[in-house]
Amino acid sequence: MEYFYQCKLEKQNGDETITLVSWIPEKGAIQGKSIRIKRDSGWDYGWVVKEKGSRADEKEVEFFSREYKKWRSVTDI
Repeated sequence: MEYFYQCKLEKQNGDETITLVSWIPEKGAIQGKSIRIKRDSGWDYGWVVKEKGSRADEKEVEFFSREYKKWRSVTDI
């Protein structure tokens, strides 16, 4: 079974720092490590793991994702 960590990621975009929270596979969830993440448009490079949070297995992460989509559908305008 694969495990994931919820991580705070940062990326520099010129003078701006972009922050993102995402579930990262255990092997990449190392504080200070530079990683790539998959977006709808393809791979996005240059993200740095700033903080490592809670751990979950792949089934739990899929559940969290589905629940988040439900929550957004009732809260977004």
